[in-house]
Amino acid sequence: MLKELQLTDDETRAFLPLMRVYDRRRVDCMRSALRLRREIETKVNPTDREIDDLLDQLYEAKLSSIEIQKEYYDKLKGVIPRQKILKLSRLSRKFVSTKLMSDDH
Repeated sequence: MLKELQLTDDETRAFLPLMRVYDRRRVDCMRSALRLRREIETKVNPTDREIDDLLDQLYEAKLSSIEIQKEYYDKLKGVIPRQKILKLSRLSRKFVSTKLMSDDH
């Protein structure tokens, strides 16, 4: 992905530490959401209260993920040009889409 972004040396030095933290935080949110989805799916005859609690937690995890994305977009604006941020966004979506499709098979 770095090669496709064509980052300069200075951009790379500023970009990589940000992305490492971003990826860690995003993965934590995704794991939390996945754990909650599994918990919802495996509950046998959950009460309305249990369903509400689990779904509230799931939506909070999703909101947190979006907030993290926005936070890091704002941070990246000070590190790399907007065109490269847009390219990063496209590459990330493409990667996730490809990964999801390969996991289905």
